[in-house]
Amino acid sequence: GLGQSFARLLLARTDNPVIALTHSSLDQVKHALLLRQEGAESKLTVLEADITKEVELKRAAEWVKERYGRKMGMLCNFAGVLYPEKNIASMELDKLQRTYEINTFGHALMFKHFLPLVPRASRQEREEAEGPGEQGRSVLVSLSAKVGSIEDNRTGGWYSYRSSKAATNQLVRTVAREVEMRNVWATVIAYHPGTVRTGLAAEFVQGKSGKGIHDAEKVCDTSRRDTYFLSPKKILGR
Repeated sequence: GLGQSFARLLLARTDNPVIALTHSSLDQVKHALLLRQEGAESKLTVLEADITKEVELKRAAEWVKERYGRKMGMLCNFAGVLYPEKNIASMELDKLQRTYEINTFGHALMFKHFLPLVPRASRQEREEAEGPGEQGRSVLVSLSAKVGSIEDNRTGGWYSYRSSKAATNQLVRTVAREVEMRNVWATVIAYHPGTVRTGLAAEFVQGKSGKGIHDAEKVCDTSRRDTYFLSPKKILGR
């Protein structure tokens, strides 16, 4: 998926520590991230954390704080799930709840527990900041989707996915405002990568090619460049 591809990109392109969270086998995830990545093992830590379980996310954040202090340069929320309902009659409560747990609530909990690890905009902390954004700002990213746009909803369907992404967009916007008001040295964005060849969209892109369908590696490379040069003024429209 995109999370794995982005982590591999960071391991290949930076010298910074990379901490990956997963609910899967730690050994399998570590092996996949380090495959053909010579010399990257010392930069990688894989922690067990299910994005739907707050106690595990809190524990992971505490580990990062104890190890690295308040110098987190980037936070990426790539977790997502899609149940493509064609009409409202096909919507099932358990799948609706699961979609929100992963696509929205999980992202909210990641912000809750990891935002305190971002430097404040005091002179000392700002000068020591190591984030990739403008003037060393940390960059906090949540994966979004264009189908989460209320105005752009032209085809309907996908009730749980659309609504969860709309909620996540509002969540990210609100976190961005809080970061601005609290003088936290960070930029917060919701990133729409387009339709990507991953397990989440497999049944929709199988056998398709051309405009609008992207490979995960290329999307991650583009998103890294995009997020590194965004400023709060561009995000908040000032």
